[in-house]
Amino acid sequence: MSYVKVSSYAKVSFNKVSYSGYKKKIADLFKSSKVVLDITHPNQKGLTSRTFEALRSGSKLITNNENCEMLGREYIS
Repeated sequence: MSYVKVSSYAKVSFNKVSYSGYKKKIADLFKSSKVVLDITHPNQKGLTSRTFEALRSGSKLITNNENCEMLGREYIS
């Protein structure tokens, strides 16, 4: 197993990161997609945000997340 020393990132500044317009860009990306792929981590508990983003945009969601059954059969095909 390898580790990264925290000091390796000491000069990284997160103050300059801008998320302005990020939500709109993501929403536009999902709206323009016919299919969204969601491969979850084996330890995933519950639904991912990608699930809700795909539902909101009307895209088809392909996922290995068994928790999607919580949404109800009307959303599963």
